[in-house]
Amino acid sequence: MGNYDNFVFYGSWRETLEGFAEDFGKEYAQEALWNLMLSGTAGDMETSKKSIINWVNGSCMDNINSAKDRYAKAVENGKKGGRPTEINIEHIQELKDSGLTNKQIATELGCSTRTVERANRQNRQNLDIDIDKEKDIDIEKEKKKDIDTDIAIAIINLFKNKAKYKDIKTKIKTDFDIDISFDDIKQIIDNRDSYIALAEKEKETKRDDYFKQIEYDCIPDIVEKLAAHGITTTYDEIKTAYDKVQNSNLCSKWNIRELGENCYLNGSFIGDTKTLSEYTDKIIKFKDSMYGYGL
Repeated sequence: MGNYDNFVFYGSWRETLEGFAEDFGKEYAQEALWNLMLSGTAGDMETSKKSIINWVNGSCMDNINSAKDRYAKAVENGKKGGRPTEINIEHIQELKDSGLTNKQIATELGCSTRTVERANRQNRQNLDIDIDKEKDIDIEKEKKKDIDTDIAIAIINLFKNKAKYKDIKTKIKTDFDIDISFDDIKQIIDNRDSYIALAEKEKETKRDDYFKQIEYDCIPDIVEKLAAHGITTTYDEIKTAYDKVQNSNLCSKWNIRELGENCYLNGSFIGDTKTLSEYTDKIIKFKDSMYGYGL
């Protein structure tokens, strides 16, 4: 068996994979999950689909690597040789933030779980003290911070679940590895409607980009299919034509996968068509007639 890495799997990734299964089929979602597993445990992937590669590298690996770095740092800080004579409560907080349980921390440091629990209580008390310190920070300076939308939504959801500011601050540090002020948390909560609207817009844009990339992934197969029926074209020609038609005001639009459907590639439909533009014009006219456009 190989010596593979462990990694944290976030619940939001399941939601994304469920969306893949619904929109593009279970096989596509399984391929995305398989390649996430390969990348997270060994740093490689088997897929050639850019949409999956972009999702794994762009949305998942940063979080995976950050969690691994936090864990490695916490473990390294604890390896002082033998049972420590004094427990560093900040180090215990680092181990806690990395996802370890009290029992695992106690084993790592060679102390009792009761000692870990006492350190956790002290860390919580220190967080309460930090509230007063945060109030001294210049508010205007804090407002200039660029808060990532994912972080803002996480804060809003925690607030909806009645989490206290200090718990929100700790959770954001654990999940995103950033320090956020109490003023930032308040500013996000006060303007939560705007952040939610922005997140929905970004989600829609990201979804559209995924749809497009999945269409682009089909182009090599479509080029071969069309060539077998006497139509010579290229990846760039199909991509350009697809982008143009999707941004047009046409009532009937085609997608790239549609170009390879048997109903269009049969001899009675395709006839002596030799170019991509002739072929797509036929498809548009056929769809117009089917749906009654232009009549």
